[in-house]
Amino acid sequence: MRRSEAGYFARAMLEQDYSCLTAACLVVQRQAFETAGAFETDFPAAFNDVDLCIRMRRNGWRLIWTPASQTLSPRSLTYGDDQSRSARLSTCAMWN
Repeated sequence: MRRSEAGYFARAMLEQDYSCLTAACLVVQRQAFETAGAFETDFPAAFNDVDLCIRMRRNGWRLIWTPASQTLSPRSLTYGDDQSRSARLSTCAMWN
């Protein structure tokens, strides 16, 4: 979705709490990250962020997504080839 698009019921323009978020851009306190056990290296890259999010929520942390921040994420460097673009613009997630 383009940054200027509001999305379904304008949700793309609102900060909101999610169950899981992508690790493409996370801002997380070191203590919370380490207490949750960091990324599980036995999982493929596509699943270790979901696992971390589940453990963070079990520890009482909220996963807040915000449209106020935007980053350039070079996905192909860490995740493999992407059929559309090697770099993606992503909104950031913050832990609260």
